[in-house]
Amino acid sequence: QTITLTPTDPAPTSGIAWTKYCQDTDNTCDPSTGTAYTTPVTISTEGTTYFRYQGQDNSGSTQATQSKTIKLDKTFPTITNTLYTLGSLSDTQLATITWTTSEASSTQLEYGTTQSYGTTTTEQDTDTRVTSHTATITIPACSIYHARAISKDQANNSSNSQDITIQTHCATPGNALANYTVGEIVQQPTTPQELIPLQQ
Repeated sequence: QTITLTPTDPAPTSGIAWTKYCQDTDNTCDPSTGTAYTTPVTISTEGTTYFRYQGQDNSGSTQATQSKTIKLDKTFPTITNTLYTLGSLSDTQLATITWTTSEASSTQLEYGTTQSYGTTTTEQDTDTRVTSHTATITIPACSIYHARAISKDQANNSSNSQDITIQTHCATPGNALANYTVGEIVQQPTTPQELIPLQQ
């Protein structure tokens, strides 16, 4: 995060004498005893940093201390406990994928017939991010699909789960052949047939 200050002295102007700043984590430092501002300041420390500043003109008028809160999050969420369950079966089947994250994050899933996926669900839980996630997709019966969980924290740090292989059922309960095509079975003779001579 880079902070740029642009000192101005309202009319009637006497000119800027100095602009100073300080940084801390409890919002109490005194910028008048801090560092003279000459170039933009970069803050790269993860966590919460308070950037406090003030200025003084040549007539001795001093600006009240100003404070800005900078929050940096460089930590990616960790995805664990990735599981799936299958719902009711017809021509398609519902697959519900659940997972947890190490910090509050959004909920999204990509899936397809290969590990290139190809289809992505709408990102959910973006207003209020969560640590327990659920996504449901509808996929064909009697098929193998691949899925991967995606979660982003408030700072938009994004993590993906490992690949999940989902195999849907091929038959509805109580009808083991419901999704199979059964061809005609022709029984072949097991012994040579007897030849009957023609009557003269």
